[in-house]
Amino acid sequence: HLKLVHRLASTAEAAIVVAASGMCEGGRVVTYLEALLPDERNDVLFAGYQAEGTLGREIQEGASEVDIEGKKIKVKAQIHTMSG
Repeated sequence: HLKLVHRLASTAEAAIVVAASGMCEGGRVVTYLEALLPDERNDVLFAGYQAEGTLGREIQEGASEVDIEGKKIKVKAQIHTMSG
């Protein structure tokens, strides 16, 4: 999946990536967020609730910068939440 992450981050290729990890605290989603959040051409869609104190909640609430694995990552992507 790292090849895909790097390809998406370095091209203007359109894609939809579904990456599970409920609160963005681990797993593949963290790698995708680190690579794709800084680019304003990207959109991140949360499918519902993000628990307080999690990376997902921080992004969902409009943070302009987040800490991912010790790195400061600017949030320029558009953030959306589906409620249901």
